[in-house]
This record gives sequence, structure tokens and C-alpha cells, in this order.
Amino acid sequence: MEFFSNVIFNTWQFWLVASVVLFIIEIFTPGFFLATFAIGALCAALTALFTDNFNIQMLLFAVTTTLTYVFVRPFAKKYFFKKSPDLPTNADALTGKKAKVIETIDNASSKGRIKPFGGEDWKAVSADESIIEIDTVVEIVSIDGAKATVKRI
Repeated sequence: MEFFSNVIFNTWQFWLVASVVLFIIEIFTPGFFLATFAIGALCAALTALFTDNFNIQMLLFAVTTTLTYVFVRPFAKKYFFKKSPDLPTNADALTGKKAKVIETIDNASSKGRIKPFGGEDWKAVSADESIIEIDTVVEIVSIDGAKATVKRI
């Protein structure tokens, strides 16, 4: 590593810059993957302060990166990337919401439409097979494809 010591910076500075750059890139990528290399580079930078032997620095970089990946990464992922509660999205988010009947719901004639508050209109069927008149407020029980099953409130 004589090249680096004669040009702009020493070997330990090279490792330190590499570590900082890897930590910065890790901010924009998920998974705590590049951080394992950044930790390895940081350990190599500390080693470079005590020895100019690049082979020892590379060995420590490789060992530290591997150990961090195997032992620290699972705990870091568990801590930093906690699962969010399963929140319903899209059509599943409509279940339990209120809607207004915009076309009389009659299961026997396969007619009926609803409009959830703040949403688009849906084909609807009655959960209890009853006829539900226009302008009635209903609750969405479930969504099956493009059809909502509703009940009177």
C-alpha cells in the first residue's frame, strides 16, 4: 500500500473513508448488508494504525465482515426492521367501513351497488339476503373480487 501512503492519504485513512462511504450508502439500502463491510473497514482502519502489513488488514477486514454478517446482522435486522402490524390495504381496507347504497341491493335479481364514503362504487350483495333500499347506510362485511358483501347498520 505504498501507493496510498505517497499520494494523498495513509492506509488507515483509506479504510476510514471506505467505512464512512459504506455507512452512508447503507442509509439508502435496507438490510444492514453494507454496514457489515463498513464495520470490517473500520476494524481494518484501526489495524492500519498499528501495522503497515496490508495482508493483515485485509484478513481482519474479511474476518470482521464475516463475523458481523453472521452474528450481528440478524440482531440488527430484528431491531431496526421490526415488522409493522399487518395493515389491510386496497380492497381489504374496506372491510368494516360504512357505505351508502346507490342502487337497491337485491340478491335474487343480482342487482345492487354501494359507494363507500370517500371511495368508488362497488357491486354489492346483502349478507342476510334481504333487500336494501337506496340511500341506506350499510357496513361492508367482506370483499370478494369486485363484489362487496354488506349488512344493514
